[in-house]
Amino acid sequence: MIINAVVNNLSLQRTTHMLPLPPVIAWTLAAIGAVAVSKVLAREWRRVNAELDAQERASERASQAGARDELPTLRRDPASGVYRPQ
Repeated sequence: MIINAVVNNLSLQRTTHMLPLPPVIAWTLAAIGAVAVSKVLAREWRRVNAELDAQERASERASQAGARDELPTLRRDPASGVYRPQ
């Protein structure tokens, strides 16, 4: 009886398939590392985009200021009430 119980217990332990602890720890650490790397990459991506957007806005302002300087000044004609270039 006791021997049968021990044999049954051993056979149950053999059929139970659990991952050993070290691979679980390795997978957990790999997942944490992947999350950390993705956060760093996302932050860098946003920083670079912000820098590029700032340069684009600055060049747009410069081109608008240059175009604005080239436009003639308009003055109102008192006789007709129409604005004409000076």
